[in-house]
Amino acid sequence: MRKRLILVLGIAAALAAGCAKSPKEGPNDAEIRYLESWVISQRAKHPEFLWKETPLGSFILEDEPGTGTLIGDAEATPFVYIRYTVTDLNGNILSTTEEDVAKQIGTYKYANYYGPRAFYRKTDGLSACLAGEDEIFTGMRVGGSRRVVVPGWLLTSSRYNTKAEYMAKKAQESAIYDIKIEDSATDIGKWQVDSIETYLRRRYPSASLDTTGKYGFYYYQITPPPADAEEIGESEKVYLDYTGFLLNGHIFDSTDEYICKDNHINKSSYGPVFVNWKKPEDYTSITMGDEASNLVDGFTYALSKMKRGERGLAVFYSVWGYGINGNEPTIPALSPIAFEIELLEQEEVED
Repeated sequence: MRKRLILVLGIAAALAAGCAKSPKEGPNDAEIRYLESWVISQRAKHPEFLWKETPLGSFILEDEPGTGTLIGDAEATPFVYIRYTVTDLNGNILSTTEEDVAKQIGTYKYANYYGPRAFYRKTDGLSACLAGEDEIFTGMRVGGSRRVVVPGWLLTSSRYNTKAEYMAKKAQESAIYDIKIEDSATDIGKWQVDSIETYLRRRYPSASLDTTGKYGFYYYQITPPPADAEEIGESEKVYLDYTGFLLNGHIFDSTDEYICKDNHINKSSYGPVFVNWKKPEDYTSITMGDEASNLVDGFTYALSKMKRGERGLAVFYSVWGYGINGNEPTIPALSPIAFEIELLEQEEVED
């Protein structure tokens, strides 16, 4: 019996020793091994690339310096405007801001927005860019471009201090970023307002713009209402036509059938729509249609300033519009938008 007990204990000890020699696989070990082998293979095939490793583990392959504003860290430069194309390590395109690239891979849609997009870099509860993207931007200049291999552990919106902390978290698949910095901003509101004012000066050089004391909102009266236009009563149905567009001219919505079809905007119906009118001070409660659809504040505030028969242009920054998230895929994040609006006279609707 004693010999048997000794034998059993010896087997248990051997098993325990064997387990101690096989450490538990980390959450990213497979991805780390794959990336390491990929880098070794590609470095041999492409010695012309820089292969400069960053502190968090990305690899800068190409780096074309810009001549514009230096991009600091997220505190110094919280907003950047970039163009990009992202691929996996096999070269398959995952996403792009470029119209010609989207056409090449068969994902292009006429109604979608293509062009520079705003990236927010700080992590203060808003929608922040990924950690690997943030590291790419730092040290670049406006006008510069980079091609960077970003490891999967950096494709997270969380922020840590060290590479080891990132590697301890579950990773996505690694990706290759081709980016170009178009612009940067420390105050995104001011950047948008400057863009709006530049747009309006170019389109209406002699106009006296009505800002109405609302920061980021501008209204220009294209056609005044009839002299005998009456005030619109609360809870009335008021019909209107409108066209919404970005400052680069990209149209994202309209009541006009021809404009929609020309811009490949699919809608179930066309023609004037009605809003449920409120007192001017209650403009945020104005809704559209029988289903009482909510409208962005810039649109309803413009309506509150108008009378029947009036046609005007309202342009406003993203706080009055679709904010930090935008309305993809037609309106990118942090975009000023414009609406040309006409309040129809009752006779026009009845006809």
